[in-house]
Amino acid sequence: MLTAKAVLAIALTLSFVTPSFAATTDPVFGAVDANAPGCAVGAMRDGKIVFSGGYGLADLNRKTPLTTASLFNVASVSKQFTAFTILQLQQEGLLKLSDPVRKFIPELGAFANDITLYQLLTHTSGIRDYIAMGEIAGTSPESSMMEDKFLASMARQTAGDFVPGTSFLYGNSDYVLLSLVVKRASNQTLNAAAHQRIFAPLAMKHSMFRHNHHTMIPSMATGHSMKDGAWQMANNESEAVGGSGLYSSVDEMLLWARNFTHPAIGAAALATMQTRGALSNGQQTGYGMGLAPLTYRGLKVVAHNGSLKGYRSSFQVFPDQDFAAVVLCNSGSANPEQIISRLTDIYLADQFAGAAASPAGGALQPAPQSTAKSVPTSALLDAYVGDYVRDSGYGISITRKGDQLMWRATGVAKFPLTTISQNSFLLDATATQYTFAAPGADGHTASLEAVSPSRHSVLTRIALPPLSQAELDGYAGHYVSAELGTAIDIVVRDGALVLHAPTQEQRLLRIAPDAFSADYPFGSVRFARDGTRITGFVVNGAIKNLHFDKVSAP
Repeated sequence: MLTAKAVLAIALTLSFVTPSFAATTDPVFGAVDANAPGCAVGAMRDGKIVFSGGYGLADLNRKTPLTTASLFNVASVSKQFTAFTILQLQQEGLLKLSDPVRKFIPELGAFANDITLYQLLTHTSGIRDYIAMGEIAGTSPESSMMEDKFLASMARQTAGDFVPGTSFLYGNSDYVLLSLVVKRASNQTLNAAAHQRIFAPLAMKHSMFRHNHHTMIPSMATGHSMKDGAWQMANNESEAVGGSGLYSSVDEMLLWARNFTHPAIGAAALATMQTRGALSNGQQTGYGMGLAPLTYRGLKVVAHNGSLKGYRSSFQVFPDQDFAAVVLCNSGSANPEQIISRLTDIYLADQFAGAAASPAGGALQPAPQSTAKSVPTSALLDAYVGDYVRDSGYGISITRKGDQLMWRATGVAKFPLTTISQNSFLLDATATQYTFAAPGADGHTASLEAVSPSRHSVLTRIALPPLSQAELDGYAGHYVSAELGTAIDIVVRDGALVLHAPTQEQRLLRIAPDAFSADYPFGSVRFARDGTRITGFVVNGAIKNLHFDKVSAP
């Protein structure tokens, strides 16, 4: 139930919504805290704005309200503008997508010899993600990476995540490198190049890539994140743009969205961006160039989301219905995709071929528990308890607290699981449903299936004998990565191994002999031996094949 204060906040801020429609759209937002960070929202159909408004504050100190003219860091939604600019430069003859990246950035090592601009655009290059590398090194690159430091970090790399063209892995380094390519191919910064080719032609008068974090941005919505129950400023000061770094408003993003279905510039480039990328063997990926071609309830949609510490964003275009929606938020805990899903359910209700609108925007919901047999017995709960691991190396632990199962990923606090049926449970925080296999002869289930709106995976139970104190001590020591220029300590604590990185600690979950699981960004941590002596370990998580050498025992 919306409070009177919430209804008033919506009425004041959603100026383009008619009174008769306001009641219909209230469930899209839920309760609104007019004194907290929030979101600006816009929707367009047939080239005309049909919904527009903002709720919450752009600046908590000044009590400035959010509007559709407020400028947000749109995070990874920036990538489509970088891709468009590159494609326009190709049309102008300043580069080719088949060009090797080292033609423009010779500072990269020999491992990048075969990486092309096409592979950067489609995330098939194997270039390591600088944000994930910084998370391991403790350098907080998401908020403070400078362009020269980014390039120096890339130049230190001696390998990639995989052979170029053989796989797909989404990241941010690809698009920061493309920003440098724009600069060296056109003698313009990415902002200047995009302004000439996108912002000026489409009258996006205030949109900009911020190359200097000291540049003042009028009407900027300050980023915020929640810590210890209080809002804190979480602005982005990175000058490594291309993967993010675009500041724009809902008003101006709708001008860009209109160009998809009523093109004034770059129709050919937009078509290329919406085409799925291809690996060297011809297999298609699920990503285009700065855009993902998807479906929603049977309808074609091209979309991209964005996430930074203090910002969330979502941009979606339904080309066949000439419908687009944009949500930009200055709260790190906002869910803009859900808002767009609910708007889409309302405006395109007649397009969904008999499918009922989902009040949760497509998120999984617990099934009604109408009968006693839907509740698992105590024996079944005991059968589900244990440690499980994905093929990627990430592990989770399922424990029991009374009649409730508890979920914990390595390095993460415990969360309760909501019972759906005898063998299915919901992790509300991530909208992930876990379904356990039937117990085996040993009384334990051997695997579980995890299904979320963005991922489907199967996890297998870990059944390994405990390590002795001497075995644990053999892993302990001081480890160094030359590529990252950082060190990590492995210590023994309370009968387990603990990974101590510059800004975080993680308990390691044993998943195989000499192999352990850790939370993001580490993933799988596999130790190497020279005979019986531990010599180092290799990380395969957000970064692949990252080597650490053991330089001393504890």
